[in-house]
This record gives sequence, structure tokens and C-alpha cells, in this order.
Amino acid sequence: MVDEGFTPFEAIETGTINVARYFGTTAETGTIATGKRADLILLNGNPLQDISNMEKRAGVMLNGHWLPESEIQQRLETIAAKAATM
Repeated sequence: MVDEGFTPFEAIETGTINVARYFGTTAETGTIATGKRADLILLNGNPLQDISNMEKRAGVMLNGHWLPESEIQQRLETIAAKAATM
């Protein structure tokens, strides 16, 4: 999206608050606020300064549970190994 002219902020907005607006779920999702679902990605760099920092994931908070990047990679490897045997 940034390559097509969006600012980094607009690109991030497209995948967060705009999705919540489309589905009518802004009371629960789309932004970080008290009382909303605890689903977010923590990055090791500011994507507003450089959108490629979106690839530098430190971990994910999913339903209020922290998953560090190492665990995410381990789970992805397990899924890939199972898929390879199908």
C-alpha cells in the first residue's frame, strides 16, 4: 500500500480501525483502549518511520495472552511440517 502512495499511517489504519468500522466492531476492536479486545502486534521498530518495521515482530498479544516471536515461529514450523505430510 505504501508503494502505491499510502502513508505508513494510512496503511496501518487500513488494517486496523478501518476494518473495525467496516464490520461495525469499533467498540471492541480497531484501536487500543481499556475494555477492548487485547489483540495486537508489538514491533521492534516504528512502522510510521519505516513501514518495513512491520516485519520486525517481537510478539503478539492474542485474547490477552502474550506469544513471543519465538513461540510463533515454533508453531508455524509445526504447521508447515504437518502440511508437508498431507
